[in-house]
Amino acid sequence: MVGYHAVTMVDVTFIDGRWVAICKMNNGVDVAYQGYVYVCLSTMYMFVDCTLEGR
Repeated sequence: MVGYHAVTMVDVTFIDGRWVAICKMNNGVDVAYQGYVYVCLSTMYMFVDCTLEGR
C-alpha cells in the first residue's frame, strides 16, 4: 500500500452506536463533506477516490 495520507482528528463523538472521529482533510473543502470525514474508530484504512487503474 502506498500513498498514506494524514488527517487531523478534531473531535470524537458517538453516532449511531459507534465512536466516530471527525477528521479534517488537508485537501481543502472540495473533498469529503466540506473538507471533513467521519471515520469509525475501528477503521484501519479508508480508501478515498480509488480507481482500478490507480490502486
